[in-house]
Amino acid sequence: MSGHSFDAGRTPLISQGNYYMPGFDSDYEERMLFRYRDGLKEQLKTLQEDEDSPYRERMKDIEKNLNTLILFTERQIYEKQVLKDKMREQRKEAYMRAANPAEAARMEERKNFRHIASLNRQLTIMERLAASAKTNTKATDSAKYDMLRRAFEISVEIKHMMY
Repeated sequence: MSGHSFDAGRTPLISQGNYYMPGFDSDYEERMLFRYRDGLKEQLKTLQEDEDSPYRERMKDIEKNLNTLILFTERQIYEKQVLKDKMREQRKEAYMRAANPAEAARMEERKNFRHIASLNRQLTIMERLAASAKTNTKATDSAKYDMLRRAFEISVEIKHMMY
């Protein structure tokens, strides 16, 4: 047996971000985003469990709105994580420029070429994920949610790749 999976019955997540708990290097804003997202998930769970709710007839609309807010919050969490990684990479590049400017310029040129080459592929993947999440009738709700979340992550990556 090559590996052990605790969630063998579940489909694997396709997202890249850490949405389970804030890391040790997270700032106050990132921790608050996690707390806000967890509060929204609790509201959604309470709404689904309450049988005699006065909002019973509007439950689907409320659930859809809460899921939209959760997706937006997770996009903000991923954006914070991407910015943190980008700042770490910029510090490393500044050190390389100071240590060896010629090699740093070559590395920058190769990096820019790789970004341009991968941009079309990432846009295609993002488009396919979003279309599949909207039109796929066989996928479960969690699979559709993961596809949309990954499409949002790719949009964040593209945005920060350009700047």
